[in-house]
Amino acid sequence: MAIFDSGGTLLVVTTPFVELTSELNVHSNLRGEDVPLAWLTAARSGKSIVLDSELLHLMFSAVADCWMVEARRASALRQLSGREFEVATRYAQGLSHKEIARHLAIAPNTVRVHLQRVFAKVGVTSKQGLREWVIRTNETALQV
Repeated sequence: MAIFDSGGTLLVVTTPFVELTSELNVHSNLRGEDVPLAWLTAARSGKSIVLDSELLHLMFSAVADCWMVEARRASALRQLSGREFEVATRYAQGLSHKEIARHLAIAPNTVRVHLQRVFAKVGVTSKQGLREWVIRTNETALQV
């Protein structure tokens, strides 16, 4: 995990985050002053990023006037787009379509479409099945 302010200045970074991003050659010096501009742009627009030939998935969350970025190895997530995984994770956590839509700045119907695709790709038929898939995925993916 790393936290950066609205100007892109890195405030906090965990060692596992640095090790993972360095291992995948995503950014050579995350202990420096600024995060890459693409990260800041993605955070501001509410998007996630899949980097380095889909090896790393970065998810951004607003925290007060800062941004938190979480990194996961993408191998367990390749079935879904970054947005589909965000929607699936939030839905599995119990958020409603409207809450997910509001958080991601998309329409509730778009959430429904993403969930239909997720259910088909993952092979589940219920919210509980999706919750179990998300838990399994998070246990096998490296989350830092």
